[in-house]
Amino acid sequence: MPSHRGTSKGFTLVELVITTIIISMISAWALPNFNRRIRQGEVDRYTQTIETGLFSLRNQLGITRNNCTLHFSSRNRYQSPWNLLELQQPNGSAATDKRISCSGSSLGEEIDNLNGLPASYRLIQREGTAENNAVEVAVSTNSFELSPPGMSVDTGELTIRIRSLSQNNSDTQSQNRSRLITRCIKMSGTGFIMSGNWDDQNNQCIPRQKQTS
Repeated sequence: MPSHRGTSKGFTLVELVITTIIISMISAWALPNFNRRIRQGEVDRYTQTIETGLFSLRNQLGITRNNCTLHFSSRNRYQSPWNLLELQQPNGSAATDKRISCSGSSLGEEIDNLNGLPASYRLIQREGTAENNAVEVAVSTNSFELSPPGMSVDTGELTIRIRSLSQNNSDTQSQNRSRLITRCIKMSGTGFIMSGNWDDQNNQCIPRQKQTS
């Protein structure tokens, strides 16, 4: 009478070892790339937050025909956003130094307790976001005068750089160079705004899309 042998449905040790190696190789490639995408996303979202704030402030000045001066505690040195751009500090208090001063700003709006100006006169409209804990920023000048479009004689420019706090982490580098892109926003005294990528080698902001005026 023929004997029937059961078919094995398990894995051999060799198969398990090979599967483990394959999974490890995929993870070694995928996880750093996934992490890099998350870190770059944080930079890009905060860059958009700054750009939106600049557009809002520029448009407000265009309506009211007022002038504002932006004040920065340091230049060309990366710091936490709340040390340079944001009025509200991590503990909820207002910044001790004056970040923005404007002329003729009695517009009947509700006054912002953080800076004593109408709520629309802020560089960052959405402060305290999750991204502000993941990035650092640097500005090109200690002060910058912003006038209504078409009314300024100031030929100066303000450049804001935004980079990840993970810029130099091992999982975001390749051949000792960061794979994360430092973003930048450049603004003229007349309100011309351009966003781009920061070129460390040439020390300039390179447009990454069609310029917006």
